[in-house]
Amino acid sequence: MNKSEANSSDISGSFPPEILAHIFSYCYSKSIISPSNFTRVCSRWRSIAHSSPELWTNLVVELRPVFKSDAGDRVVECPPTLKSEADASLLETLIKDWILRSSDLSIDLTVNHPFHFRHPIQRELYTKIYKNIIVNFSYKWRNLLLPKTWEGHDFLNDLTDLPMLEELGFDVGDCSSSQILFPNAPRLYKLALTLPKSPSSACLDKLIPETIVDLSLSSAPKVMGTYHKFMLEFLQLGQLQHLTDLKLDRLGWDEARVLRLISLPTLLKLSIRGLISGLENLLNALTLPSLQSLSLGALRVIEGRTVGPALIGLQKRSHFPLSVLRLTFMLEEGEMNAIGLDDFLRFLSATDTINELHIIANGHTDTPRLMEILSYHPEKPILPHLKIFSAVSLSDAKDANCSCFVDFLSSRWWASDSEQKPFEVSKLEKFHLQDCDPSPKTQEYLEMCVEEGLNGTSLKIGWNHRIQ
Repeated sequence: MNKSEANSSDISGSFPPEILAHIFSYCYSKSIISPSNFTRVCSRWRSIAHSSPELWTNLVVELRPVFKSDAGDRVVECPPTLKSEADASLLETLIKDWILRSSDLSIDLTVNHPFHFRHPIQRELYTKIYKNIIVNFSYKWRNLLLPKTWEGHDFLNDLTDLPMLEELGFDVGDCSSSQILFPNAPRLYKLALTLPKSPSSACLDKLIPETIVDLSLSSAPKVMGTYHKFMLEFLQLGQLQHLTDLKLDRLGWDEARVLRLISLPTLLKLSIRGLISGLENLLNALTLPSLQSLSLGALRVIEGRTVGPALIGLQKRSHFPLSVLRLTFMLEEGEMNAIGLDDFLRFLSATDTINELHIIANGHTDTPRLMEILSYHPEKPILPHLKIFSAVSLSDAKDANCSCFVDFLSSRWWASDSEQKPFEVSKLEKFHLQDCDPSPKTQEYLEMCVEEGLNGTSLKIGWNHRIQ
C-alpha cells in the first residue's frame, strides 16, 4: 500500500459502519460475477459490505459472451459457459449466497437475455439453475425481469405465492389457458410481457391478474406479434378497465382493419409504437377521458395513410387533460409522413393542456413550418401552458438566416428583467436539442439565453451538433 492509499484507509477507518455502508450503496456492483473492488480492500470493508443487507437487494445475472469494443477499452463479462453439473452447482451457490445476504429485504432480479447455447446440456443447466432459484426464493422477489431461459412462462405453475412481488416481466411461449395457474401475488401492479407469437385472449386473461395497473405488451425482436386478430380480442379483456399505464410495442398489421370501440376510463399514460395502420386503427377505437401522457411512434409508414385524423378523433371523443406528448418519426415529410402538419395544428388547437412536448425526427421534418406552428401568437394561441420542449434531429441550418428556433424561444421565454409582457402564456422552463444542427443565428441566441439563465432566470437550455 502506498502513502496515499494508507492515508485514505486511515481516514475511512474513522467512519462509522453505517456511513461506509451508505457510501458503498452508490458504487456496489449488481453483477454476480463482478464483486465490487472495495470488498477486497480490507477485512473491515468486506465485513461491513457482507453484513449490510441493503447492498444485496438488486441482482443482475448476465448471460452474454465477453465483448470488447473496437477501442478495446470496454469489456462486458458473463458467467463462464456451464459445462457440467459442478459448474451449475457453483453458480447456483453464488446466487444463493447473494440472496441470503439480503436478510429479510426483498430483491430485484434481472436476468439479461441469453446468448445462444451451443449444446442442449448448457440450456438444460441454465434452465435448472434459474428455475430453482426463482421457485426456492419466491418469497424474496420484488421485481423479476426474466428472458426466455426456459419454455416461456411455465415457471409460474411451480409457484404458489409471490408475496413481495410488485413488478414482473417475462416471455410468453406457446400456451393454452388450461395450463396456466398464476400464483398469488397481491402486490403485483406492473407486468411486461414479450410475445414471440400472438397468444390467445384466453391465455392472456390468465396471465394478467386483476391487480395489474401498468401493462406492457411487446413483440419479440424482429417479430410483429401484436396482429389485428390478437388486438381485437385483447381490447375486450376486463383487466384493461383498471389500467393507468398501457404500452403496446410493434403493432403488426399493414391493412386498415376495424376494431371495436372501447373506453378505458382510468388510463393515464398510453404508449403505442408500430406500423401506421395499427396506430390508425387503435386510435380510432379508443376513448380515453383521463389520459395525461401520450407517446406515438411509427415503425413503418404506408404512403397515403396518416394517423392525423384518428388522433383528432381521439381528442374529440375523449376531451382528455393531456399534459405530455411524445412523437417519434411521426412528423416527417413526403412518403414518411404519419401526421400532417395541418392535422397536427388542428390537434394542438383543440388540446390546450399540454405542458411537455418531445419530438424525435429522422431529419426529414419541415422544421421552419413546425416551429412556426409551435411558436406562441396571442391572436392564435397554441400550447399556452408549454414549459418543456425537446427535439431530436430537427435542423434549421439549411438556411443560415433561418430564425425558427429563435422565434419559438422569443415567443415563450423572456428574461426576468425584460419589459416583455407574458400575455396568457406560460414561461418556457426547459429547451433541449439533440443531434440537431442549429444555424449560426440560432446558436448565438441560445448562448444569449444561457447567459440570461445564469443571471437568475429559470430557463434550462441544452443542444449538441449532429454527429456526421
